[in-house]
Amino acid sequence: MNTWQSDPQIDGPAIQIQWNKDVVNWIIKHNVREVLIVARWEDRLGAFNRERTDVLLRDRTTSQASPSDAERVALVRFGETIKLLRAARCRLWIISQVPVQKPGSFDFEPEDSGVVRSLPSGVTRAEYTIQQLPFERVFGRFEGDDIVIVREHGHWFDEEDRSHIFDRHERLYDDDNHVSVYGAELLVKPILKPVFVSIRRAHAQRERRRLLE
Repeated sequence: MNTWQSDPQIDGPAIQIQWNKDVVNWIIKHNVREVLIVARWEDRLGAFNRERTDVLLRDRTTSQASPSDAERVALVRFGETIKLLRAARCRLWIISQVPVQKPGSFDFEPEDSGVVRSLPSGVTRAEYTIQQLPFERVFGRFEGDDIVIVREHGHWFDEEDRSHIFDRHERLYDDDNHVSVYGAELLVKPILKPVFVSIRRAHAQRERRRLLE
């Protein structure tokens, strides 16, 4: 909770910290049992030499923002948040980030005949694994029965282990790191479907127990 980023486009540390606390307190007060956490992790934790220091996580002991310090902040401060939510009997679902594509991945034009050239493909599975290392180093430490990491499915990659960025000439991304509405249906919806199935089952079990009490 006690963390922030110094992006000049958002409010300062005090407001960010209070907002974080308000969210956790609301979850506890309203007895929320299932919490989904999603973020642009490569910005918050830093990855593959593209990080902006103003959006890396920091806390009161940060002397200079860096990817290594952002990972430390996430481990310590997320650990504090987890302790509170576990005490409130919450289950946390932490959503992995989609592959971040290279600049220029979508720069192509149809031929004059209307036939599109061979569609470009995205980063490889190996490159995506590297992108995910900071995320795994932090959140993999907390993974357990009540903390579930929702990772990519095989359908994110083709037979050559390159990430899908087009489908029948339809873009799956709006830019290098945000999926389009169409892309969300094809890439994100399948990994969230089992999450909501599990949530419904858990809710039904809790209701049965409540009725039997």
